Amino acid sequence: MREIAPLLSFGTQIALTMGFFVGAGYMLDRRLGTEPWILLVLAMLGIASVFVRLYRMVSDLNSASSRKRPS
Repeated sequence: MREIAPLLSFGTQIALTMGFFVGAGYMLDRRLGTEPWILLVLAMLGIASVFVRLYRMVSDLNSASSRKRPS
């Protein structure tokens, strides 16, 4: 169960990350009158951060599984 725990929380991490970046972009666009440019930039930044997190998580899981395998 400890091995799959990071995968179980990943969906929540994606939702919170994207919600934060899109929400911040929306609020800044409304305040500054630059609709939809800041929203688009922050949404792309949120997507990039999700992919970086996914890459790191998969790398960590691969290194952990390779350490457990006998050579």
